[in-house]
Amino acid sequence: MSKQTPPVVILGCFDTKGEDFAYLRNLLLDNRNRVYTINTGIRGSTDLFPVDVEAEQVAAAAGCTLADLRSQGDRGGAVEKMGLGAAVILKDLVEEGSVSGVIGMGGGGGTHIVLKAMQAVPFGIPKVCVSTLAAHDLSRQVGSSDIVLVPSVVDIAGLNSISRVTVGYAASALNGMVAWRAAP
Repeated sequence: MSKQTPPVVILGCFDTKGEDFAYLRNLLLDNRNRVYTINTGIRGSTDLFPVDVEAEQVAAAAGCTLADLRSQGDRGGAVEKMGLGAAVILKDLVEEGSVSGVIGMGGGGGTHIVLKAMQAVPFGIPKVCVSTLAAHDLSRQVGSSDIVLVPSVVDIAGLNSISRVTVGYAASALNGMVAWRAAP
């Protein structure tokens, strides 16, 4: 009997980028991946796909509440807290053996959340981040981790002929890395 491959984790702000994440999720499912989703968006969620971990749980993992983050009106503080909370959740999932790869997408704030969270995932577990900032120097945020950055080319703000290609490339890259890693 073969052990089932752990799910791929999708991480990001589903409140503002639900359509983009739904497309990514479908690409991963089409490749026979199981998918686990973590919402880091403090404004809400999505009804386009099931969410496994909602933003309230992510905030709680960082020691705060969404109400706190919303009332403070500090975007930088919210980005920091949601990145920390997502890192705690990812670390727990990795320790349970429940992660075969991680993929996230974001603009400025979303990229920082995704990269902070991915720092909790050890070397050798594939990590891909589609980002509007990928052409910038993110060496401080990536550190010595093996995170693959994919330039989004356009803003991640709804699907179009360009974003479908870049998200498709990122999903294909993660699929390939997960398949190679899982091979005997």
